[in-house]
Amino acid sequence: MSEKRYRKLAESSPDPIILLDKAERIMFLNNAFERITGFPRKECYKRHVKILEEIGIITGGEFKKFINKLIKPFKDRLDNPVQVKIKDKDGKEHYLELYASTIKNNGENFIQIIGHDITAKMEANKRRLKLIREKTRRELYGFLLSAIPVFASTVPPQLRNIIIKNFGDKFEKNLKPSFNEHMKRKGLLSQIKTGKIEDAKKIFKAYISWLESFLKNLGIRTRTKEGEDHYKLEFVTFPWSDNTHINPMFSLMFRTILMRSFTWTKLKGNVIQTSKKKKMEFEFHI
Repeated sequence: MSEKRYRKLAESSPDPIILLDKAERIMFLNNAFERITGFPRKECYKRHVKILEEIGIITGGEFKKFINKLIKPFKDRLDNPVQVKIKDKDGKEHYLELYASTIKNNGENFIQIIGHDITAKMEANKRRLKLIREKTRRELYGFLLSAIPVFASTVPPQLRNIIIKNFGDKFEKNLKPSFNEHMKRKGLLSQIKTGKIEDAKKIFKAYISWLESFLKNLGIRTRTKEGEDHYKLEFVTFPWSDNTHINPMFSLMFRTILMRSFTWTKLKGNVIQTSKKKKMEFEFHI
């Protein structure tokens, strides 16, 4: 009777439900699983959960995350969800937040996994981030263009410094939320906010991945090299250079971008520009 009640409730759930035995075999899938994935559930019954990867529902790194963060560490209950990306039979992507708990039947423990569909939320976030990137790109381009006459040789250095500081403040206002969101996804934001840095190298690499993504949106491709006592960031492609040299105005702009954004990491160190005439380079000493 207990099993019948469970099946009735599970079948009426709008969220996909997976039931695994102690050998990680799939013992039950509900109707929502079929509706979202398009795969017949009977093909998965009494098969190891790896069948979900084999038929293409959850692939590669997403399946490893599913196993390593949800199944392997499981003891009794995991209150923090694990977010995974799956694909339905037509190849369309869906995002699920998976929660796990233990249920018992005839003295045997089963792992119950319930997935909340957050696809709409994720797509909305992607659109929001895209709008932020486009807005930032327009503002950056507009500022660069408007700043060109200001950097003539006749302008006093003091005025030039005021302009570049204003640029740095505007850059921080627009881009720091994106940086914080990136670090939050990496699980590093709390270290940065408290100033209690536990893994400086991990924070720096996460920062570089964010920086490279931002620069890529501006049409700039970069590469990072690790030296004995520093990291070097080289601009491989740079839209605002000619055949002979980098415009010093643009060089100063991007120096400001790197120096300002590096301070957000709360890492101890500095950024040094080592640019040559035909390419732009920066060194990070941590």
